[in-house]
Amino acid sequence: MYNNFTLTTEEPANWLSNYVNYYIHNNITGDYDPVEGDEAPTWVANTYYYFNNEGSIAGLNGTILTLSDISNIAPILAKLGVVNSYEV
Repeated sequence: MYNNFTLTTEEPANWLSNYVNYYIHNNITGDYDPVEGDEAPTWVANTYYYFNNEGSIAGLNGTILTLSDISNIAPILAKLGVVNSYEV
């Protein structure tokens, strides 16, 4: 898998209103955890990441799933009855 998370070096223009769409890298697990809280934390350079979603999506734990991963898993999920149908 590859890393689609980009480290921010300057405060994003949308930080105060969109902070929940940024991530912090967990050095222990390697996951990218979403920023949480009722208010935006004080922005710190080289701390927060944004997800570049071109051609892939992130799982809840920051795991990157490419379009090919999704295409490959859909038939398996359908056979298991997890989904009724799929379209790739």
